Amino acid sequence: MRAQARTSVRALALVLLMLASTQLLLLTSRDYMPKELKPEPPRFNIENSEVAIVDLGFDHACVIGTENQMKCWGEGSYGKTGHENTEDYGDGEKEMGQYLMFTDVGSNLT
Repeated sequence: MRAQARTSVRALALVLLMLASTQLLLLTSRDYMPKELKPEPPRFNIENSEVAIVDLGFDHACVIGTENQMKCWGEGSYGKTGHENTEDYGDGEKEMGQYLMFTDVGSNLT
C-alpha cells in the first residue's frame, strides 16, 4: 500500500512539474514590451476651407470660405443667419466651428 501511495505522489508531482514548466515556457515566450498606439484616423474634416471674406452686421456675422461656403452666426431675427429660422447661433454649446451649419443661399448663388 505504501509503494502505491509513493507512486501516486510521484505521478502527481511529475504532472505538476510538467504543468509548471509549460506555463513558464508560455510566460517567457511572451513579448511584454509596451506597444505604441497608432493615431486614430480623423472622423471629420475640420479644415474645409480658409476664410476669404468676413462680413459683420450689428448683431450677426458671416464668413465665406475659399470653397464658396458660408457660415453665419449671431442674432437670428428675420432669418439673418440664413438657417431658415429665427434662432440665435453662437450663444450655446456646440454652435460654432464644425458644429455650425453651412448657410444655404440657394442654387447658382455664390
